[in-house]
Amino acid sequence: MEANENYEHARKLSYAEFPTQFVWNKAVPSLWVPRHIGFAIGRNHSVPASFDNAYHLRILLNKVKGPKCFENIRTVEGVVSDSFRDACYRIGLLDDDKEYIEAIEEARHTANGYYLRNLFATMLITFSLSRRDYVWDNIWHFLVDGILYYQKKKHKNPGLTLSDKQLKNLALLEIEEILVSNNSSLRSYDGSGKTYLWKTLSASIRSKGEIVLNVPSSGIATLLLEGGRTAHSRFLIPINLTKDSQCHVTGNTDVSDLLKKTSLIIWGETPMIHKHALEELDRTLKDVMKCDLSNTSESLFGGKVVVLGGDFRQILPVVHNGTRNDCVNATISSSYIWLKCKVLKLTKNMRLTIGSQMSNTLEIKQFADWFLDISEGNLDGTNDGETTISIPDDILIKHSLNPMFNNLTYFQERALLDPLNEVVQEINDRMLA
Repeated sequence: MEANENYEHARKLSYAEFPTQFVWNKAVPSLWVPRHIGFAIGRNHSVPASFDNAYHLRILLNKVKGPKCFENIRTVEGVVSDSFRDACYRIGLLDDDKEYIEAIEEARHTANGYYLRNLFATMLITFSLSRRDYVWDNIWHFLVDGILYYQKKKHKNPGLTLSDKQLKNLALLEIEEILVSNNSSLRSYDGSGKTYLWKTLSASIRSKGEIVLNVPSSGIATLLLEGGRTAHSRFLIPINLTKDSQCHVTGNTDVSDLLKKTSLIIWGETPMIHKHALEELDRTLKDVMKCDLSNTSESLFGGKVVVLGGDFRQILPVVHNGTRNDCVNATISSSYIWLKCKVLKLTKNMRLTIGSQMSNTLEIKQFADWFLDISEGNLDGTNDGETTISIPDDILIKHSLNPMFNNLTYFQERALLDPLNEVVQEINDRMLA
């Protein structure tokens, strides 16, 4: 982007074509400079379709020439698209999904809602859809076919009525069951939980024109957040940590300028990072913000707002040859930073309640509480390192040789979904026999 600003002939090249006429200069500051000798061929790294934002950015980088900022990459015929995906669609690099919508509309004349929901789930699993939300908005009223009938039968209430929102949630719940059986989940597309919270916070701050840094502790987590980058990479944190080490950020660099302008830092999966890394960032931000006389550099993180997220029930810092006490002592809760943190907790398990009925709310809460009691060692006696856990009968697999028979009732109820579905009824009859 900087080369496009400085060199006119650079604006005629896509990013993959840059190495043919430019060379990457590793000197400080790093930049592209015109090539005088030699020849090179460039390519962009392959990105799987499941990494939605990065995947569509890569498509655009192979086509768009001369962008001077990320907004230029998303601009098509003078209109700035909301996302890289939308920009790909406007340019014509993606199908409009019309054929998939027509396929479901055609199938509804000969197939029941259960089949249509399976068909839509298959489209999700195979990443066939370019705009999933657009397709859903156009075909959801076909996918909910049979759900009201099934609910009337289940609750023995012929006069039962459901709102459009309730029908959608029940359809999504069934689609989720299909995806889970295929090692996937709706969470892979638009999920809930901490990631949803981080995305919402980022979008809210960025909508005001301010800068947000998403810095998860793991590389995999960076793929879930827009502009995500590991904390070690973003803050130049050294690999070998000590209580006195410092981030490699000096006063007059691009990184220090970025930190000064940043309004919010979101550091995900914090419990798995060593406390020395957080303390290093605290010292670094205090040092960087000293250049700003209006800022009280003695406050935590130089006065910057930092959101630290994660779950202490998950992975803790790994201490080489360390004992249990060493690992606990390496967590943020053992740091001086913890004393100045305001702790906020997410208390509602959204992944369990999405698409569920109000009548099941108590049952879902009891299961969630039971699950948390296990993870916290509060179940069946004192937490002395060893205990016997009683598994509730409703989640216990009793038929070890053929676990499918545990869901026999499910197949019986499924057969009632559509009296004309002779295939499902035949399978049910054979299982009973």
